[in-house]
Amino acid sequence: MVRRNFFNTAIIVIAIILVLLIGYRYATTESETLHFSGPNIYRAVYAYEVMHEQGFEVNLEFEGKWTDSGELATGSGIVLEAGEGKFVIDYQNSEISVGGPTSGAEHVGAATIILTTTHASVIKLGLEPRSSGDLDSLVSELNSLAERLVTPQSIGIAGEIMLDSETLLKPTIIQEIDNILKPRNEITFFETGLKLSLENSDLTELAEVANLLKASGIGVSKAATSRMLLLVRCSCTLTEAELNEKIPEAANVYSLQLIKTPVQ
Repeated sequence: MVRRNFFNTAIIVIAIILVLLIGYRYATTESETLHFSGPNIYRAVYAYEVMHEQGFEVNLEFEGKWTDSGELATGSGIVLEAGEGKFVIDYQNSEISVGGPTSGAEHVGAATIILTTTHASVIKLGLEPRSSGDLDSLVSELNSLAERLVTPQSIGIAGEIMLDSETLLKPTIIQEIDNILKPRNEITFFETGLKLSLENSDLTELAEVANLLKASGIGVSKAATSRMLLLVRCSCTLTEAELNEKIPEAANVYSLQLIKTPVQ
């Protein structure tokens, strides 16, 4: 009797260990490949947040159903923001939300989610505060710095930019600028200026803002920044040491980090 109980206990223990090993291997495989099942959307959101923190632009591919009709949904788009078990992506020039398979609040209830980066590497530059005569000049200066290092695929930016206006501003300009910027960026309005608090923007958007201001008859007399991060997204074959050699002292760069693999 004792012997039978021993074997029964051993079988149960082995079964538990096998289940744990399979579960661990499944979770590890998801993290390594960035392929996630819908129920693990929180794990997918966490993986995205790590990749975003490193400076990578991330594409999301989904398969599931449209929650309003129940029809099959497949597609992909650049992730704009993520949190609380959902993604917001740019899908066919519109913003849609992607949640887990039982989601009813989002546009898509996803059965599977695949995350991929849109570029091979990121050069993360820490920039000291700087100022320019206008926003166009600032964008041009930052573009030139990135192009001195590599051929960029896109250039992200994070930090604060204060713009002094030569004319009184109307509050409606906030909404027009907000329509250009991606989520997680903020605009503070002053009658004679604007503060752009950027967390998830790029130089293309800043160039659009500069064009909007000019088209609206708003002259900018000065653009001044806080310390900023410039995220140069590219396919880079150089080392950090080689990149550092290409940066002139006048560029006022306080740090350089080359990231070739997103942290998973």
